[in-house]
Amino acid sequence: MNYFRMLSLAWRWSWLLLLGLAVGAGGAYVASRAQSKVYQSTATVLVNQAREGPTLTYNDVLANQQLAKTYASLVRRRPVLAQAEQNLNLPAGALNGAIQSTLPRDTQLIEITAQANSGPMAADMANEVAKVFSNQIQVSQTDDQTTAARKLDEQITALQGTLRTAPTQEAGAIQSAIDGLDKQRQSARAGLANSFGSVTIAEQAAVPAAPIKPRVMLNTLLGAALGLIAAAGIVALFEYLDDTVKTPDDVSQVVGSSPLGLIARYSPSRGRAGALISGMDSHAQAIESYRMLRTNLDFAPASSTGQAVLITSCRRGEGKSTTAANLGLALSQTGRHVVLVDADMRNPSLHELFSADNAMGLSVLLHTEQAVVDPAQDLQLIADNLKLLPCGPLPSNPAELLASRRFEYVIDQLRRDADFIIVDSPPLLEVTDASSVATRVDGTILVAEAYKTRRRDLRQALQTLGQVNANILGMVLNKMRVPRNHSPLLYTSGPFQTGRREAGRGEQSPANL
Repeated sequence: MNYFRMLSLAWRWSWLLLLGLAVGAGGAYVASRAQSKVYQSTATVLVNQAREGPTLTYNDVLANQQLAKTYASLVRRRPVLAQAEQNLNLPAGALNGAIQSTLPRDTQLIEITAQANSGPMAADMANEVAKVFSNQIQVSQTDDQTTAARKLDEQITALQGTLRTAPTQEAGAIQSAIDGLDKQRQSARAGLANSFGSVTIAEQAAVPAAPIKPRVMLNTLLGAALGLIAAAGIVALFEYLDDTVKTPDDVSQVVGSSPLGLIARYSPSRGRAGALISGMDSHAQAIESYRMLRTNLDFAPASSTGQAVLITSCRRGEGKSTTAANLGLALSQTGRHVVLVDADMRNPSLHELFSADNAMGLSVLLHTEQAVVDPAQDLQLIADNLKLLPCGPLPSNPAELLASRRFEYVIDQLRRDADFIIVDSPPLLEVTDASSVATRVDGTILVAEAYKTRRRDLRQALQTLGQVNANILGMVLNKMRVPRNHSPLLYTSGPFQTGRREAGRGEQSPANL
């Protein structure tokens, strides 16, 4: 996909892309503003290193790490949280899920983080949990010391009672045991705490200045990005499912050759007649498009040229009649004598485009019982070097009339005085009229409308023309959407290399004829 195709695609779907961006951003903003604010505060506690003696060993370090991991898990247990809830006058279970503990790598620190709907409450919760945890560890260690000392006291008291009644020869041994237990009691009272890890508060939790949630700006940007991505996905899906031809490259993929002509979209200035190039400025973009079509038709291979050319389309409303009329005008402006034949006997429009009389015309010539007719008598001069043979009254059997030898005879009669005969017919895929006409002319030009004509219709139309051995001169891609300042891109495919653009003129679109 080239740059112009991407730019055109983005411009055509800009409303959906902007809508997705706005919906995503707006939805994320509203949802974020509706969320309750969440504040976070962190208190830090220090686990003192445990050691077996006066010198710190590697085993002490390992024991301390294991102890810190254990303490980090104990912080979130119910005994600690329940006491903190009671101290803060919070309902039972209020701290469940609101307290997190983390152990920074290779440190003796435990970070106790609390989240709440207000900054002061978050700080109070973190500080209270840290305080309760430190106190519970201290009480636990004190209880251990007291229990150990009590057991030693009991043992010493028992030995002292034994010593008073013991024989003299045993008194020395009992006294030695008493002295050993007394030393253990003194050691337990003086340094038993060093055999466990104590917890102290290293840093109090501070009141946070701003909430951590919701992050309105970030959520809004992410919502806008997701909305834009979703819209782009929808665009990609629609483009994947859309099988219409949009660019010259699309036409080339179906037909196998570059388009014979590229007609930019333009707006008629005054009704249906305003779609004709005869009423436009000589340097208008639409006129240049039809001039380029005329030039490419002139320089087509000699085996493909001919005086009588059929202009048709796959379906109605793709601009075949406007293309036939403007091609006739463009050819007549070079001094050649051109005859327009309206062979669309189901929905004729050429007489309306040129404001001509439709009382007499092709249908009358094909219905007449005269052996010899002169179609020149029914021609109407509608511009310099350009004459029109209108359709005439609508017949009841148009397919049979166009398939008759009489129609071929009329075309042969018109060849005598015309340099070019441009025939307009009904759409190729809706009725059989165009197939019959294609066998009686020298070449056929198929008109397709950008963003409307489907690829399968185009293939079917080419197959239909191939079945009757029609000489296909080429394709015309009509109503191309070209952004302002990009009109030269109309002529970048195949023989279209340059084009004149009228400065300051905007996009226009031909009538759906």
